[in-house]
Amino acid sequence: MPRAALIACVVLATLALAACESTQTKSARLEKTGKGKAQLTTITAGAANTAVKVGATTVLTSDTGKAAVVELQNTGPVAEVQVPLVITVKDAGGKPLYKNDIDGLQPSLQQMAFLDKGQKAYWVNDQVLAGEPPKSVDVDVGKAKGTASGPVPRITLGPAKLDGDSSGAYATAEIKNESKLTQINLPIFAVALKGGKVVAAGRAIIEKLAPAPTKKPVFYKIFFVGNPKGAQLQVTAAPTVLQEGKTS
Repeated sequence: MPRAALIACVVLATLALAACESTQTKSARLEKTGKGKAQLTTITAGAANTAVKVGATTVLTSDTGKAAVVELQNTGPVAEVQVPLVITVKDAGGKPLYKNDIDGLQPSLQQMAFLDKGQKAYWVNDQVLAGEPPKSVDVDVGKAKGTASGPVPRITLGPAKLDGDSSGAYATAEIKNESKLTQINLPIFAVALKGGKVVAAGRAIIEKLAPAPTKKPVFYKIFFVGNPKGAQLQVTAAPTVLQEGKTS
């Protein structure tokens, strides 16, 4: 083999080996230096909310996932807007399995967008990422980021109908925005009750709900964690836009 060709082969082999070694050792080096680790930021509920009381709490597990359900009641003098909710889901021994304190989650998984004066409603987190079945949930309710004393956008829900498909059971009904404000990322929470106890729950988001009258009816669809068959359905929509240009 000519000398030039031999040198070229040696150089190429050396470069290939270096590239291979770099690929194999990159993760180890990053692990040592800490440069390859994801820097997760977390949030807290903040100052305690004395107006919003926590009622019954429920954790659910089924083939479709795991969920935490929290009953809330606003006992204060005004409507509460963007109420922070930080939950810690635990196993039978009290060991934490999941917490919704990671910054960047969907707002409806970390807050109740709106809770009217005197209103009692269920909040649902249907994205509990726990490897084993949860048994309990602790709730920290933070001080609302705002209040509302004026007219509240009216969102009406038709009678919920239980149906199902290959993905599981779901509740559906027509939803109307009877205000002049377009609702953005509107959360809808559904629970199925038997004997006053939550046996199934789910959540849906409507990205944009225009004011009525609309060209055609708008329907929501909420899939459940748990079995809602034979239970009483209770559905709540929490408006996110209370003023023009302001979204909670």
